[in-house]
Amino acid sequence: MLKKMKKDLEEIFWAGLTEVLPEKKIPKFLRLQENILFIGPDLQLDLEDYEYVVVLGAGKASASMALAVEKILQDYISTGLVIVKDNHSLDCQKVKIKEASHPLPDTRGLLATKELLEIAKGYRSEKTLILFLLSGGASSLLVLPASGLTLEDKQKTTDVLLASGADIKEINVLRKHLSEVKGGRLKKLLTPSVVVSLIISDVLGDDLESIGSAPLVGDSSTWEDCWHIVEKYGLEDKLPPRVIFRLRKGLRGEIEDTPLPSDPCFERNFNFILASNRQALLGAAQKARELGYNSLLLSSFIQGEAREVGRVLASVYKEILYHDKPVPKPACVLSGGEPTVCLTPPIGKGGRNQELALSVGLEIAGLSNVLFASLGTDGTDGPTDACGAIVSGETRKLAEEKGLFLRKYLNLHDSYNLFKQLEALVITGPTYTNVMDMHIGLIK
Repeated sequence: MLKKMKKDLEEIFWAGLTEVLPEKKIPKFLRLQENILFIGPDLQLDLEDYEYVVVLGAGKASASMALAVEKILQDYISTGLVIVKDNHSLDCQKVKIKEASHPLPDTRGLLATKELLEIAKGYRSEKTLILFLLSGGASSLLVLPASGLTLEDKQKTTDVLLASGADIKEINVLRKHLSEVKGGRLKKLLTPSVVVSLIISDVLGDDLESIGSAPLVGDSSTWEDCWHIVEKYGLEDKLPPRVIFRLRKGLRGEIEDTPLPSDPCFERNFNFILASNRQALLGAAQKARELGYNSLLLSSFIQGEAREVGRVLASVYKEILYHDKPVPKPACVLSGGEPTVCLTPPIGKGGRNQELALSVGLEIAGLSNVLFASLGTDGTDGPTDACGAIVSGETRKLAEEKGLFLRKYLNLHDSYNLFKQLEALVITGPTYTNVMDMHIGLIK
């Protein structure tokens, strides 16, 4: 039974993933008829009105997006550059691809960002159309520290924030105030060009002010919001001194805040979300129904500490197993979002998806015909080569037969090394998209 359920789970995941691949979404969203470019349901641009069409972007999916855009616009493209995570390059003809580090920014990202800005400034005019391809990962890949900060300051800050338990929106609030390009500042640098952003969302609720730390939209967060986050997670003594110095200067009004959404620089700016976590979950739900499961899309807003989320999800699966509520067996329960992991020493190896799966594995131990997977849609989970892991009611028994104890590995944040020994990791390689995580629970 479990072997068949595992095959079903894999089909359900890939069906959901297919729904949010750029090569599927962009041709439906971007159409060229003669010289008229149709974008989304109601935007039409006459390309004869522009001297240059420039393709720029950043994020894990930006190379895939660029390839799809090239197939549509072809010779209309004057030049372009996108910045992607290592091993996420594709063979584009008009758009240059630059690789950099993620989730911690590096020198390659800094140099690529400077090159992107040189292109933008060189073509900047009212007769230039910029297509900006934005997806998850851009916050680390599009990097230019604010005046007075170094790349090492940004790296340390990112490291501290990722370990603190702060959610992605809170992390991005700080990132925006420590950058020359985030929080709408990039759009100021691109003005007066017309900018059309095509976006694959990796944040809860598809909030434009959070995706990629909002390089092209106005920012309503403030220096006070930044300091609240510092205090909330006790970061004052953990963040680099130059970062704290900048935040304090901002609080005193000595540094200009990020531009508000009402700033005039955003007037010639159009933003379109092409794909989201909910779209992936809906595609997965449809496949589950085709395979004979009663589908329940629980939520696309899952957040909180991964091990606590695991307990909640497991309680839903138990309710279905024992009482056929809120949906009868055979059931497929789908959820998505981006839980967090607050790292406390000692720290092993893993990611939020693997930690969530480990938590569920503990809660469903001994239950028959229950299978669960938590999987990152970008193909990676934390600093590992896996996108997540699969567990069942048998996982704890199989582990203990090998002398492995789930609770110990959970407390060590060492889920990767546990699941590697159990052959329960899911390794897909780069998927060239990124819409947060998918959680799939099957109950028969």
